[in-house]
Amino acid sequence: MNPRKKRERVTIQQPVKGSDGAGGSPLTWEDCGALVWASVIPLNGGEAFKQGMLNATQFYRVTISFRDWVTPRHRLMWKGTPLNIRTCGDLNNRRDDLVMTAESGAPEL
Repeated sequence: MNPRKKRERVTIQQPVKGSDGAGGSPLTWEDCGALVWASVIPLNGGEAFKQGMLNATQFYRVTISFRDWVTPRHRLMWKGTPLNIRTCGDLNNRRDDLVMTAESGAPEL
């Protein structure tokens, strides 16, 4: 992908299990130290249940420079919106770009 088409900034985050002081381990997210240039293209939307409520979801195709450590276990923050990574891969097998399908508004995995 032409680097000039990557006009958005996204932050890559990883899950961290914390402690709530009562024996629970809530899931929180921390930045992986990677604020990267990306192409973010809206695809289609849908609906998902989150905490017993029906929420609108939106899928995106997000392209960043290739990073072999990014997996669907991570998420992206884009303009204050968390994007759960559903799929990711090197489509041309040249390790140039990492193309991901990400979703906003859905429950976290």
